[in-house]
Amino acid sequence: MASLPHPLALADLKGFHDNKHLSDVTICFSGRKFRGHRIVLCLASDYFQMTFNGRFLESKSNEIELKEDDPDAVAGVLRYIYGLDPFEAVAAPGIYFDFRLYETSGKYLLPRLQRKAAASAKKKLEEKWDTPSFPDYVYSIYQHTATHSGDLRDIAKTICRDHLPALMARKKFKEVLLEIPELSLDIMQLVAKQETMNRDSY
Repeated sequence: MASLPHPLALADLKGFHDNKHLSDVTICFSGRKFRGHRIVLCLASDYFQMTFNGRFLESKSNEIELKEDDPDAVAGVLRYIYGLDPFEAVAAPGIYFDFRLYETSGKYLLPRLQRKAAASAKKKLEEKWDTPSFPDYVYSIYQHTATHSGDLRDIAKTICRDHLPALMARKKFKEVLLEIPELSLDIMQLVAKQETMNRDSY
């Protein structure tokens, strides 16, 4: 007989989002305060599990402070943990919100949310590659995401490779390539790989 899911897995947590009912921890970030529930946070994220169960001061405190994170992205993370739409943390979630949500969800060990943020960013990048702002988006990805954060960088360099002739006609894009040699190398490697595959297919 198959085992039944844990009752908490079936619970609708939306109503507990920032709700003082049964709240046993307050999360402070950028002047905001969020009334949370340790069990919910720990089940959703190994980061919070380590925070509450480790030797950190936060493990014994009813209040923790999240520092150096974008407040809207943190709000999105907390919405996601409680089963709400993370992209509704802001009135108009643009591509830079996707970038920040991607980085923040990675920090708090939420891989599914990180993939959702990457997918949202990919859709926007594919739609905006032919706009004047595209070089700025690529610059932001390479400057503000960690080297090991592969998804966003993979998306950016692949789109650049796919539209390279058109992009190389733009002064701003070439300036970004000069400023970020790592991006140039990544694109060159993709182009070389594609050429090798094309030769092997004949």
